Amino acid sequence: MEYENKLIKLLKLKVIKNNNILELYKDEEKVGKIEEIEEDNEKFYLTTINYKYFNFKRKRNIKEKDFIYKFQIQDWDNRIFIEMDLGDSPYLSLYSALTGVMSFSINDKELKLDFKTDVTSGSVLEHVTIRLENKSELYKYLGSYYSYKVEVTNNALKTKDIELIAYADNSYNKVLIVTDHAGREIRSKVDGTIRDTIRLDEHGKDAMSRFRAYINKLFPFDIDFLETFLEERGIRNDAFIELYPDLKKYGDYYTIREINNNTLLGIRLSESESPLRSYGDIICDLKDCYSFGYLKGTGDYSGSYTWNNDYVFRVSKNDEVESIFDIKNRKEIIDIEEVKRIYKEYKGSKVLTK
Repeated sequence: MEYENKLIKLLKLKVIKNNNILELYKDEEKVGKIEEIEEDNEKFYLTTINYKYFNFKRKRNIKEKDFIYKFQIQDWDNRIFIEMDLGDSPYLSLYSALTGVMSFSINDKELKLDFKTDVTSGSVLEHVTIRLENKSELYKYLGSYYSYKVEVTNNALKTKDIELIAYADNSYNKVLIVTDHAGREIRSKVDGTIRDTIRLDEHGKDAMSRFRAYINKLFPFDIDFLETFLEERGIRNDAFIELYPDLKKYGDYYTIREINNNTLLGIRLSESESPLRSYGDIICDLKDCYSFGYLKGTGDYSGSYTWNNDYVFRVSKNDEVESIFDIKNRKEIIDIEEVKRIYKEYKGSKVLTK
């Protein structure tokens, strides 16, 4: 019942077993049920949810492995049809006669948002894209393409487009292109990374924030939809993190690495430039932060942080382990003999990721 459990978790519903039926409750109100039925010697789960203006119904063969969900929401006179995938590359697509198609999707290489807002004099359609190219170990964490485009349409059907594009060329220079409403284009090479552009451009972050508020308002379950929607997949790239409002407290890190779906390594630089040193923090579940200390050396050859599924290692430039963070127990191991033993064991038997 993984399919059904994902939906229950997303909507934060309570489950009560009544004979062979699982009854679904929002607070104390029964809002749906899950039944096991049999037809033509095949077993199915029939799930129905009806709560306020939210409606979902699906009869699923227990052999089916997809995580695609389709349902309807009645927003006053506007009926919205929603399809979402809660698999490894989640997406959310919305359609209504009033707003047309809107969508949000994310995978290991791209985050994309298309969001339309109706205003008194017309509409505003926003497109946000971050695309990653794994050309090198450095730039795959910084993002290689960012675009924010807005189409403003008034009731006279006149449309004006404004667009900002930032990308890394073949020499890893950052190219910035700005196109105004008259179609005039300004192109220039500038310092910094694509992630800097994402951080500094308020338009993309604001669009994401308003889309998040819009989705939360649509669903009558008092949930932070996108937070739950992304919870299982995790946040897998620090370029994407720049668009997520709740993670602004991590803005001081010059880079963030994903250890696993629930654990991040945030790396920042010392305030003093002489000597300039790297400092690491372990971030668990996007909320709990554990200090993991400075690398002892200085400059570009100060050492490194490496990790596997069990531990994060702080290693000197001479390949001597300095400290270990135990991911499962969320604590730093400081006994130097234990530290050396664990590092020697894992370095010899498993591939460590830098």
